Amino acid sequence: MYLLFLNFIQLNKAELDPEFQNEWIPFELDLNVDYLSKRNCHTSVIFKHYMIIFGGKEGYGQKKSMRDIHIFDIQNLGWINDVECIGIVPDVRMGHSADIYEENKMVVYGGWNGTRVLNDVPVLIMKENDKRE
Repeated sequence: MYLLFLNFIQLNKAELDPEFQNEWIPFELDLNVDYLSKRNCHTSVIFKHYMIIFGGKEGYGQKKSMRDIHIFDIQNLGWINDVECIGIVPDVRMGHSADIYEENKMVVYGGWNGTRVLNDVPVLIMKENDKRE
């Protein structure tokens, strides 16, 4: 039997480094793009300089669960709209969790697909494609 003990603590960076200051940095970003819907209950992870967004609930009123991927380029402050995923796409879901494993794998667990609670563990293997036009 393996036991893993975790201790969650509040780490105050200011106590460690008096020069450190938290600061929100505003920037102009066009969020009115036709390939990106407003959503909540999604997950996001960081891969290199990209924020990878998966699933969630879109829209207002009668909301729809999603199973799509969106990528935000943090370095260039813009959305990448030519995302291609191969393989079997997981079921729609919202309220799931995700994390990075081995630097390039987004591991997703559970969520709700609109009719039932999910207990699967899909994995998205991410590779950066340098061929951009």
